[in-house]
Amino acid sequence: MKRIFFALFAVLAFAMTACQDKYEEVDPGTPSNPEKTCAGVYTGTWSRTFDGATTTGEGTITITPTDERYICEIKVNCPDLGLDETKDFSVANINPSFTFNQPVSNNIAPLFTGKVLSDGTIVMNFNKIVKEGRKSYSYQYAFEGRK
Repeated sequence: MKRIFFALFAVLAFAMTACQDKYEEVDPGTPSNPEKTCAGVYTGTWSRTFDGATTTGEGTITITPTDERYICEIKVNCPDLGLDETKDFSVANINPSFTFNQPVSNNIAPLFTGKVLSDGTIVMNFNKIVKEGRKSYSYQYAFEGRK
């Protein structure tokens, strides 16, 4: 009988001390605005590859936030390679980096990928088709730079 009484008393004492009256709320974090976080002017080297030959030049990528969340304006510029275009892109925060995707209506390039890494490095690649007369030429552009 004493064993049952002590076991019951131990279970009761454990039940009284194991429960908390108040639980701490989990902080949901600060909502991010990736289009504002990655905004800035990135300077670096552009390279253009066509038919196995690569040409390089110094240039910039300027990322400007728009009034719409998760949309930014990206301006690519490299006078040496004839690049000077501005288009809107959607941006997503995929920790620890930001990635860019083009909306369907964007015609800067049929294939476009870009990332801003956590250390401030930006890497972008895209293909661009240029028509001259009846011929079409496909150029592959790549950029690596820093803010």
